[in-house]
Amino acid sequence: MEYFEDDNVDDDTKRNVAFQVLSAVRECITLALKTKQPYTYENSFDIVHRLSPVLYRHLCKLLPSKNESDLVRQLREEADILSTDTNIVTPIDVIDKEVARLRGLLNSTQKKNTKLTKKKLSSYLAAKKTFREREVAEGRMLTHDVYLATRGDMFDPYKDPNMLHVDYKLPTGRRLRLRLLHPDKGEQILGADLIYEQHDLKRKLARFAHLQYKVWDKKTIYFSKGSVSDQLEKLNSHLCIPGYCHNQAGNSYSEDYRMPYCSAFLRPTDRIQDVHSKFKTSGIHLPICAALKLRQRNSKIDKEDLKGRCITHNIFEEMFNANLLGSRWITFEDLEKFYEKTPVLADLKTIRIHATEVDTGFEDK
Repeated sequence: MEYFEDDNVDDDTKRNVAFQVLSAVRECITLALKTKQPYTYENSFDIVHRLSPVLYRHLCKLLPSKNESDLVRQLREEADILSTDTNIVTPIDVIDKEVARLRGLLNSTQKKNTKLTKKKLSSYLAAKKTFREREVAEGRMLTHDVYLATRGDMFDPYKDPNMLHVDYKLPTGRRLRLRLLHPDKGEQILGADLIYEQHDLKRKLARFAHLQYKVWDKKTIYFSKGSVSDQLEKLNSHLCIPGYCHNQAGNSYSEDYRMPYCSAFLRPTDRIQDVHSKFKTSGIHLPICAALKLRQRNSKIDKEDLKGRCITHNIFEEMFNANLLGSRWITFEDLEKFYEKTPVLADLKTIRIHATEVDTGFEDK
């Protein structure tokens, strides 16, 4: 991850790219779990750790937990200062040492005026609980599927065996494979995006949605700034023009009740102001075609322009999972052709999370 180690890139820019990556991971897990409650940012850190411990360390430095107190941040920093290449000191090590000291003080005195010392001891024990919960957070909702790779019940259009990925079991016989793709050269990174696919093994069909994350610039996204226009055009040429936003009859609307077959969305995210900013995002999903129409008449998108043109994240998740939004179902063969014509690994300029949710058609025993 050269990008996060590049001194020529300012920390604010790195921080916002890091938040986009974390948001993409959180969104794909929320889609996979199909629950009304969004997956937490805190647990999303653990998913990133599964994908890439190196990326996880960078994200932890740039994006401390939204719930971390000043004491927890102080302990994390102190542990980092005390650590060396040959001796890693954890925050819990620091806590245990201080807890032992405070308990020794309390046990060695008969004085009654120990209220503040007891309060400090309680705060350290609470901080230890926070770090312990973080260690086990990943196992709360997902179980690592260690046998999945040998079962042969995953269709994978990617042929690169070196690609970072991790597999999970989901309820009702489903599987989730997460992949992390990132540019080889750090200075190329322009943000993050998410590709989410659903595979039906029995019917051998797949459908997908592509989300391009962009940071609001004071509640505005400028088409002329950075890579916004280029990336919108790329999504339009790869997905919209070839007709993935149309059904088998070539229509954007189905005879059944559903939204158009939109398969590409612009996903604005809020700017992280500093290392202690709380995580929040407006959750807006704007179809690429709507974004391109806005570009025809203006040089920017602001939140007023989005009224009546976008949906929120909870509506997107519910409707995508209900097959009321997203691309049409296509054959595995067509999906393979899509990746042959549009190599995901080629010309990669964003950190990309690729999620494949597979319905095996069989309940786990």
